[in-house]
Amino acid sequence: MVDKFPDDFMKQFNNHLRGSNEDIANQFAWLVNFLNLNLKPKNRVLDLGGGDGFLLSQLTVPDLEKILVDHNSNYAVNLDSSTRIENISISDFFKSSSNITTGFDAIILSHVIEHFTPIEVFNILSNCVRFLSLNGLVIIVTPNANNLSVSANHFWLDPTHIRPYPSLLIKFLLNFFNLEIIEENYDTPFWDQTNPENHNLDIRILQTLFGNQNYTCVGKKKTNHPFLDYNFYKLSK
Repeated sequence: MVDKFPDDFMKQFNNHLRGSNEDIANQFAWLVNFLNLNLKPKNRVLDLGGGDGFLLSQLTVPDLEKILVDHNSNYAVNLDSSTRIENISISDFFKSSSNITTGFDAIILSHVIEHFTPIEVFNILSNCVRFLSLNGLVIIVTPNANNLSVSANHFWLDPTHIRPYPSLLIKFLLNFFNLEIIEENYDTPFWDQTNPENHNLDIRILQTLFGNQNYTCVGKKKTNHPFLDYNFYKLSK
């Protein structure tokens, strides 16, 4: 009996169904461009659940302090020695105060929240906000639950997914922690939007059935959250 999937199972799953390097690059093109435009030299960037490190490897801003946290970070083949790698879970990272000496300017949760229950996501976000610098960014990327092809089928191809998170819920959670929504983006449509034959169908039907596969939401910390000053929220696991 096992209580989690073996590493080699997940590695084979990712190799088989994740998509080509070109697919991944196209998926993250908007976010990479956004980060390269908004980050500044010497900013601190925390990638939670960053996997193989592809996203951090695409950042071109000089002198960034980059930290990747992933319990499977032995797959972080895309990173050079300038990136600090923590081979631990997200909860264990936040529990260790030695990991967090100053605030972060950007915290990335790319395809992470769908692997956690709502209360776990709440606790993760509370810790993110606690250790986010003023005017820092929390970036969430997750499968687009508004797309029925995603929420009813493609989402469940990953056996480690717990539940989808609709965009309205994500925005509510970020707003609860006093984060201002400054950017939203949908990417990677199933259907060819440039094909004139597709324009005969109602655009709303196309978006609902075959629309963008992923949703990105960026929240900015304008003020501190009063609850978090008391350290009420702890990761439960």
